[in-house]
Amino acid sequence: MPTVGTLSIASGGLVTGSCVHSPDTDGTIAKNNTRQVVAILADGELLGRVTANLHNTGNPVGYDSEHGYSFQLPSSLLDGVTVHTIEALGNDGVFASQTGTLS
Repeated sequence: MPTVGTLSIASGGLVTGSCVHSPDTDGTIAKNNTRQVVAILADGELLGRVTANLHNTGNPVGYDSEHGYSFQLPSSLLDGVTVHTIEALGNDGVFASQTGTLS
């Protein structure tokens, strides 16, 4: 099972979301409260990394409420015209993405 997570982009380019660790290979969630490092990409290019350790709500049962993340996109992406794909990657690949214009 892949990483479970979300991504949303607010006006002004603030990316927020959450992600939780996948169940271990034996099906348990022994590492359920391990904080993942989230890589943020724009059009396939790495913009930066953040640790998902901010307060959030709505995590699956068995997870605490400290799996949120926040990342500010650079203003160069916010022209309101050019279509971009923003992706969030966890420990095991892309878990959320959004494509569109940014402003």
